[in-house]
Amino acid sequence: MDNIDDLSWSYLGDILGFSTTKIGSVSFSVARIDEVVESALKNAISGQGQNLRFSNAYCVGLADRDELYRRALEAPGQNFADGLPVAWLIRRASGRPEPLSAFRVRGPTFFENVIANGCKHGLRHTFVGATSSTLDLLVEWARENYPNSTIAGVYAPPFAPLDGEFIEGICNEIEKQDPQIVWLGLGTPKQDLAAEKLALRFPSLTFASVGAAFDFKAGTASEAPLWIQKSGFEWFYRLIKEPRRLWKRYTIGSFYFLRSVLRTRP
Repeated sequence: MDNIDDLSWSYLGDILGFSTTKIGSVSFSVARIDEVVESALKNAISGQGQNLRFSNAYCVGLADRDELYRRALEAPGQNFADGLPVAWLIRRASGRPEPLSAFRVRGPTFFENVIANGCKHGLRHTFVGATSSTLDLLVEWARENYPNSTIAGVYAPPFAPLDGEFIEGICNEIEKQDPQIVWLGLGTPKQDLAAEKLALRFPSLTFASVGAAFDFKAGTASEAPLWIQKSGFEWFYRLIKEPRRLWKRYTIGSFYFLRSVLRTRP
């Protein structure tokens, strides 16, 4: 994307300035990725707290049958379309004849753009999730590709239920590391449930749940080439790479997504 200094912040207003549309039971903010990056940087730098969620078809289907998760997606913050099926439905609902890229905010791409454009502002990042070895590789990736980036710290939580102790462990690390933006790579739905609680504890911080972005940038999982990302078949690429882990998401999950959309359409 363009250098952030070449963009104007004046037309964005606050983080709630984007229009919204509902897909299934989930309300999505409608924005281009450059607008979201710009808004996120502005608010992270100024200490205006925000909770950013990047939701795809699986998230919509899960929210339809999991009340706790649906409430997390309804909590203060914004949901953006991380996936072409959701972006296509948003475009259809908006009636705007723009390319799908105008409606999709892909989490891993957003992650890298904020890291890159945050360098000149000294934006402090904390990475929470994955494993210690993956986080080491992620920090190495950031320092090699964006040497002026500021990594305040990392934390690999234990593989444990999302209870008070789990949240408290993350809170302790945030207090020690003093970041401006906390990236969560805990997987769905855990990362969104955690972000809901963390945002209440740290109302001046930015929380962004970016799922597989940690593994993609650390090189521990294969990221689809750009042409596949744009084709709408990134899900198929990921399914081929990780069939045992993802087959339910892209088969049963797709059924629940379609059911949710059909049940809630006007």
